[in-house]
Amino acid sequence: LEYRTLVEAKKIYEYIRGIDDSLLRQIIIRRCIDLMTWREVADKVGGNNTEDSVRMYYERHIED
Repeated sequence: LEYRTLVEAKKIYEYIRGIDDSLLRQIIIRRCIDLMTWREVADKVGGNNTEDSVRMYYERHIED
């Protein structure tokens, strides 16, 4: 079970690393790996991003 978990985690990180859009990569890592709230994600990625803007950006790109 532990080996399979490590293999799956490696696949997830490889997928994320393959995303060309750096903002989307940061959002995915902060939200899905670091388990941050949308507000924390927005604060971490900086710029003029709000919790709603990073959530909508994520939903627009992930749910396609």
